[in-house]
Amino acid sequence: MKIAITSPFPVDSTQGNSVSARRIARLIEQSGHSVVNLHKSHCCDADIGIFLNAWRSSEEIARFASESSGKLVVVLTGSDIYPLDGKISAQTRHSLSLADAIVITHNQGITKLEHPCIVEIGKSIDPLTIATETNPADQQRKWSEGVMVSHLREQKNPFLYLRALPHIGSHLSISHYGTATDTTYAEEAASAESAAYQWLGAIPREELLKQLANAGFLLNTSYLEGSSNAICEALWLGVPVIASAIPGNIGVLGSDYPGLFRSDDPIDLARVLNQYASEPVFREELMGHTQRLAHHLDPTREQSDWHTLLSILGSSDWSASHPGLDTLRPDIATE
Repeated sequence: MKIAITSPFPVDSTQGNSVSARRIARLIEQSGHSVVNLHKSHCCDADIGIFLNAWRSSEEIARFASESSGKLVVVLTGSDIYPLDGKISAQTRHSLSLADAIVITHNQGITKLEHPCIVEIGKSIDPLTIATETNPADQQRKWSEGVMVSHLREQKNPFLYLRALPHIGSHLSISHYGTATDTTYAEEAASAESAAYQWLGAIPREELLKQLANAGFLLNTSYLEGSSNAICEALWLGVPVIASAIPGNIGVLGSDYPGLFRSDDPIDLARVLNQYASEPVFREELMGHTQRLAHHLDPTREQSDWHTLLSILGSSDWSASHPGLDTLRPDIATE
């Protein structure tokens, strides 16, 4: 089948939606399908159109629905599920009403989502990227040297670590990789540079993955997160994660993950960082969780789930209640 995948950001962007689109495209292509990866566009002759971000891709989704006879799949992202104002937008709801199937990466914190065909396809690691762009054998990890991999924008809460610094008694340092959405963020990050924090902007993905592979830990401070690519990559590479206890992060790490801290709480972040710096047993505990979680990120599992969904969508007996989708249906709270 011909599959068209659309992201609201450029195909080669470092934005999470584009990273996910490239991963999904490669996995589907490896299953034998013809794949077109698009940016803010649609392909009317595609058998199936897959659109990431119901909100930002709403115009392309509407055009595909009106101009194409192909099946329409919407992959929900963080800005769809956890909008800053807490309200799912009218554009998002309209996009969902047009979809034949909706894909979520986990069911944590997702409520009141009504659609006859919602499936859960857990995020994995891009096998091509990980296999070709990192070399774990070269890792010289220093546990005190952490990284942040996030763009400087409101949802990412990029300066929480700086607010926590006065309460951190141990020597830790953070290298922060990501672009600034405006000059105010860039100026604040640049002015805060010290032995404990350095903002390095955007770097090529190959180099970014090498820096992550060599890091002592990954720090995620987001207010809102769908399913962080950086967290998944860190787990796969054996790098412990310290992250805000928000639904998107809990969906990947689990509610019992010991490296979680209360969202937007610099004191609690400092507590976890101090524990990580001063207690080898705690670091070993995080490493144990990291290794167990990595098993859930096997690309063959995500590839198999996509193959199941696309095969059923493309079959002559397609229906939203097709029994072949039962293994993909998530348990979503309705209250």
